[in-house]
Amino acid sequence: MSSSRPYVPEHLDPDVRWGITRHGLHALIHHVHPIPLCRGFAQSFVEKHWPGLGFKGAMTCATSAGVFKRGAQTFSGLSVAGHVKELHIFGDRSTRVVSFSAEELAERDGDPDRMEFAGGVLVRGDAVVNATREQLLDIARRVKGEP
Repeated sequence: MSSSRPYVPEHLDPDVRWGITRHGLHALIHHVHPIPLCRGFAQSFVEKHWPGLGFKGAMTCATSAGVFKRGAQTFSGLSVAGHVKELHIFGDRSTRVVSFSAEELAERDGDPDRMEFAGGVLVRGDAVVNATREQLLDIARRVKGEP
Protein backbone atom coordinates (compact mmCIF):
# COMPACT_ATOMS: atom_id res chain seq x y z
CA MET A 1 0.00 0.00 0.00
CA SER A 2 1.35 3.37 -0.87
CA SER A 3 -0.54 5.21 1.84
CA SER A 4 1.39 6.51 4.81
CA ARG A 5 -1.56 5.28 6.90
CA PRO A 6 -2.13 1.68 5.76
CA TYR A 7 -4.83 1.21 8.39
CA VAL A 8 -7.18 3.64 6.61
CA PRO A 9 -8.33 3.05 3.00
CA GLU A 10 -6.99 5.57 0.51
CA HIS A 11 -10.43 6.25 -0.98
CA LEU A 12 -13.71 6.31 0.92
CA ASP A 13 -17.22 7.29 -0.13
CA PRO A 14 -18.34 10.59 1.43
CA ASP A 15 -20.98 8.80 3.54
CA VAL A 16 -18.36 6.58 5.25
CA ARG A 17 -17.17 8.08 8.53
CA TRP A 18 -14.43 5.54 9.30
CA GLY A 19 -12.70 3.02 7.05
CA ILE A 20 -10.49 0.22 8.28
CA THR A 21 -8.28 -1.80 5.95
CA ARG A 22 -7.47 -5.47 6.47
CA HIS A 23 -4.12 -4.37 7.88
CA GLY A 24 -5.98 -2.08 10.30
CA LEU A 25 -8.22 -4.94 11.41
CA HIS A 26 -5.15 -7.07 12.12
CA ALA A 27 -3.74 -4.17 14.15
CA LEU A 28 -6.98 -3.96 16.16
CA ILE A 29 -6.71 -7.67 16.98
CA HIS A 30 -3.10 -7.11 18.03
CA HIS A 31 -4.33 -4.61 20.64
CA VAL A 32 -6.78 -7.11 22.21
CA HIS A 33 -4.45 -7.95 25.06
CA PRO A 34 -4.34 -6.83 28.71
CA ILE A 35 -1.20 -4.71 28.34
CA PRO A 36 -2.38 -2.39 25.53
CA LEU A 37 -5.91 -2.34 26.92
CA CYS A 38 -4.96 -1.50 30.51
CA ARG A 39 -2.26 0.99 29.60
CA GLY A 40 -4.42 2.88 27.13
CA PHE A 41 -2.39 1.93 24.04
CA ALA A 42 -5.40 0.37 22.33
CA GLN A 43 -7.56 3.47 22.80
CA SER A 44 -4.81 5.86 21.69
CA PHE A 45 -4.10 3.68 18.63
CA VAL A 46 -7.74 3.85 17.54
CA GLU A 47 -8.02 7.59 18.29
CA LYS A 48 -4.92 8.23 16.16
CA HIS A 49 -6.30 6.46 13.10
CA TRP A 50 -10.09 6.73 13.55
CA PRO A 51 -10.80 9.82 15.70
CA GLY A 52 -14.09 9.62 17.57
CA LEU A 53 -14.60 5.88 17.11
CA GLY A 54 -12.87 4.50 20.21
CA PHE A 55 -11.42 1.02 20.65
CA LYS A 56 -14.63 -0.49 22.04
CA GLY A 57 -16.63 1.07 19.21
CA ALA A 58 -14.23 -0.24 16.58
CA MET A 59 -14.29 -3.77 18.00
CA THR A 60 -18.08 -3.73 18.41
CA CYS A 61 -18.62 -2.60 14.81
CA ALA A 62 -16.08 -5.07 13.43
CA THR A 63 -17.49 -7.96 15.44
CA SER A 64 -21.10 -7.21 14.52
CA ALA A 65 -20.10 -6.91 10.85
CA GLY A 66 -18.66 -10.43 11.02
CA VAL A 67 -15.14 -9.56 9.88
CA PHE A 68 -13.45 -11.73 12.50
CA LYS A 69 -13.27 -15.49 12.77
CA ARG A 70 -12.37 -17.64 15.78
CA GLY A 71 -9.57 -20.11 16.21
CA ALA A 72 -6.61 -17.96 15.30
CA GLN A 73 -3.26 -18.28 17.00
CA THR A 74 -3.47 -14.89 18.68
CA PHE A 75 -4.07 -13.92 22.28
CA SER A 76 -7.63 -12.89 21.44
CA GLY A 77 -8.36 -16.03 19.44
CA LEU A 78 -9.45 -13.82 16.53
CA SER A 79 -8.26 -13.38 12.98
CA VAL A 80 -9.64 -11.48 10.02
CA ALA A 81 -12.00 -13.53 7.83
CA GLY A 82 -10.43 -14.43 4.49
CA HIS A 83 -12.79 -12.47 2.26
CA VAL A 84 -12.47 -9.14 4.12
CA LYS A 85 -10.60 -6.35 2.37
CA GLU A 86 -12.02 -3.32 4.23
CA LEU A 87 -14.61 -2.40 6.81
CA HIS A 88 -16.59 0.81 6.32
CA ILE A 89 -18.37 2.31 9.31
CA PHE A 90 -21.04 4.97 8.83
CA GLY A 91 -21.96 7.78 11.23
CA ASP A 92 -24.80 5.74 12.73
CA ARG A 93 -22.32 2.87 13.33
CA SER A 94 -23.87 0.69 10.64
CA THR A 95 -21.25 -1.15 8.59
CA ARG A 96 -20.36 -2.36 5.12
CA VAL A 97 -17.78 -5.07 4.49
CA VAL A 98 -15.77 -4.80 1.28
CA SER A 99 -14.59 -8.21 0.08
CA PHE A 100 -11.68 -9.10 -2.18
CA SER A 101 -12.56 -9.76 -5.81
CA ALA A 102 -11.63 -13.11 -7.29
CA GLU A 103 -8.87 -11.38 -9.28
CA GLU A 104 -7.40 -9.76 -6.14
CA LEU A 105 -7.36 -13.12 -4.35
CA ALA A 106 -5.71 -14.74 -7.39
CA GLU A 107 -2.98 -12.07 -7.28
CA ARG A 108 -2.37 -13.07 -3.66
CA ASP A 109 -2.35 -16.80 -4.50
CA GLY A 110 -5.61 -17.19 -2.57
CA ASP A 111 -4.00 -15.89 0.63
CA PRO A 112 -5.63 -12.58 1.62
CA ASP A 113 -2.81 -11.80 4.06
CA ARG A 114 -0.05 -12.16 1.54
CA MET A 115 1.89 -8.90 1.26
CA GLU A 116 0.28 -7.38 4.35
CA PHE A 117 2.87 -7.59 7.12
CA ALA A 118 6.49 -6.70 7.86
CA GLY A 119 6.75 -4.14 5.11
CA GLY A 120 5.07 -6.37 2.55
CA VAL A 121 6.14 -9.83 3.65
CA LEU A 122 4.11 -12.31 5.64
CA VAL A 123 6.57 -14.64 7.28
CA ARG A 124 5.35 -18.16 7.81
CA GLY A 125 7.50 -21.06 8.79
CA ASP A 126 8.41 -23.61 11.35
CA ALA A 127 10.08 -22.69 14.60
CA VAL A 128 13.84 -22.98 14.48
CA VAL A 129 15.19 -24.56 17.63
CA ASN A 130 18.93 -24.34 18.38
CA ALA A 131 19.55 -22.45 15.13
CA THR A 132 23.10 -21.65 14.19
CA ARG A 133 24.25 -18.08 13.62
CA GLU A 134 24.26 -18.74 9.85
CA GLN A 135 20.68 -20.05 9.95
CA LEU A 136 19.51 -16.97 11.86
CA LEU A 137 21.29 -14.65 9.40
CA ASP A 138 19.68 -16.55 6.51
CA ILE A 139 16.23 -16.10 8.09
CA ALA A 140 16.89 -12.37 8.58
CA ARG A 141 17.92 -12.03 4.90
CA ARG A 142 14.75 -13.80 3.74
CA VAL A 143 12.56 -11.58 5.93
CA LYS A 144 14.21 -8.51 4.39
CA GLY A 145 13.65 -9.96 0.90
CA GLU A 146 17.36 -10.31 0.16
CA PRO A 147 18.62 -13.26 -1.94
